[in-house]
Amino acid sequence: MKAPAVNAEGSENAKITSSVVVVIPGLSSCQAAFSCDSMLETQLGSKFSVPIMIFGTSVTFFSLALAVAATRIHNGAPDCDIFCFQLAHSRLICAPTLVEGHGCLAVRENRDGAMVTIEDCRLGDIKDKPDTVHFDWEVAFSKNELSSSKQQIRVYGDKCLEFITDTAQIGTCDESNTNTRQQWIARPDFSLEWAGAASGQCLDLRDHEASFGTPAVVSLCSAHTTQDWAAAPMTKPGIWLTSFDSNEKGTPYCMAASSQDDQAPVALVRCTALRELYPTGSVTWTVPAIPFSGYIRTPNDKCLTARFRTEGGRLTVEACPARTGVNSNQRFVPLHDGRFQLEGTNFCVDLTDGQPLVGNPLQISGCDGTPNQIWTRVERIRRLPSY
Repeated sequence: MKAPAVNAEGSENAKITSSVVVVIPGLSSCQAAFSCDSMLETQLGSKFSVPIMIFGTSVTFFSLALAVAATRIHNGAPDCDIFCFQLAHSRLICAPTLVEGHGCLAVRENRDGAMVTIEDCRLGDIKDKPDTVHFDWEVAFSKNELSSSKQQIRVYGDKCLEFITDTAQIGTCDESNTNTRQQWIARPDFSLEWAGAASGQCLDLRDHEASFGTPAVVSLCSAHTTQDWAAAPMTKPGIWLTSFDSNEKGTPYCMAASSQDDQAPVALVRCTALRELYPTGSVTWTVPAIPFSGYIRTPNDKCLTARFRTEGGRLTVEACPARTGVNSNQRFVPLHDGRFQLEGTNFCVDLTDGQPLVGNPLQISGCDGTPNQIWTRVERIRRLPSY
């Protein structure tokens, strides 16, 4: 299986900051060359510094020491797991999803003592105010149940997330990493345990209030949803959802809203030829962070909708709910293998009759993990059209 890749706009910075590492356990079933990108023929264990960004069909978090976002690809061999690591700054996204979108851990000032709050993740995409809110943190998660590695969570390069008295803030990083106020343990349940307490204390939101502007605090680890975090750079608008099945056949198709009208059908189109089929449609989406449920929405605030929660129910786009509303027919859970599961059901976004064809309507059907239910998040290349 080949991981899809996107040219990172050909910038010289991309060549410096994007590194791809392929790690394959030393098992006989894995003794073959593997390519993380069509431009590369990657031998086992090689490292490259290349102008690409890797986004696979399944995201997991691995290796606290490296502080990387990791994509895990399983190639079908029973004991062969391939990890493609991208060194990148990530957003810390809070589990509870507000109607407007995800809340991200944020700081507004690059100074010691600046307060840390939860803010609308989309604020970071406002082009004329790039420095108003800062979301980019250096953090890593681990799937290792036994991991107790202590890491600093950095922002602005030399500032670290710390907890003092009653609120979370940032302070100049202790380069020796011995300041327990700045030490955090990423747990497999997606919580971040503070190492400065004798008993388990986790990064949380004050009074468990999942609303924009709420200060970040530390409270007793309790498995509350406001203590769950994901590190994901793929929640901003402009994401294409490509059919994995079509990628395998060499013809990348995207999930598309056929128009911005209520009850407009959702179907497959060629990612760069939307207007040929749907002149007023859209192939860009804002997608919930793995593994949190939420709304899959178009730039015009229409949400992917399963009007009929039954086998074969066709998917449409309809107006997203108002701030205080919730529509269970519009809430989907992104799974680690690339599927989108309708919340509260065993139905996943699927291709009608399993066919990756232009114009084929999308539906929900029983989650079975077949390729026609797997979707790849791809960040749109700037040179290509934005619909």
